[in-house]
Amino acid sequence: TVYLKPAFVFKRAADERRWSRLIYNLKVVYPIALEANATLHAMEQRMDSMKTKREKQEFVKAMERALTAAFFAQRPQALPLYETLEAELLALGEDVQAVVQRTQITFRNRCVFAAVSFARCPKREPHSVMLTFGLPARLDSPRVFQAVEPYPGRWTHHVLLCSAEQIDAELLGWLRQAYAFA
Repeated sequence: TVYLKPAFVFKRAADERRWSRLIYNLKVVYPIALEANATLHAMEQRMDSMKTKREKQEFVKAMERALTAAFFAQRPQALPLYETLEAELLALGEDVQAVVQRTQITFRNRCVFAAVSFARCPKREPHSVMLTFGLPARLDSPRVFQAVEPYPGRWTHHVLLCSAEQIDAELLGWLRQAYAFA
């Protein structure tokens, strides 16, 4: 099947960017949203049939583990490193929640304070992950892969983790600061 679409002429570059973004969302994001909607609907139906609160909690935990496994399906070598990091992040406070998204797993208390994603650098190893966290000041450390200031007084730091040994007292101190800063 061949689809012909008219060649649009845009008066402004912003209009063309908006159109391109709409097409991208329709082609890429909308099918994912439909799949997520179907999954949530199936989960709701299953939870409605459960009698006890404990049964529902166990089901939610099982779904979270399934989402995490799906996130690491392309890079299963990175899962043990992530699990070590996740345990440390969840130990920062009772209010810490892990939220699995399509391209990253975020950790939040009242706001997002850390995120784990796959490294996007030329020297990445298949078991590495990129840890991202925000602090009020720039860190001066060779461990920081990249630091940017998206707006005044907020520095976003990216640290490439390749082994569990890198999750040390220094990194945990930075994560405690990020937790408090969020």
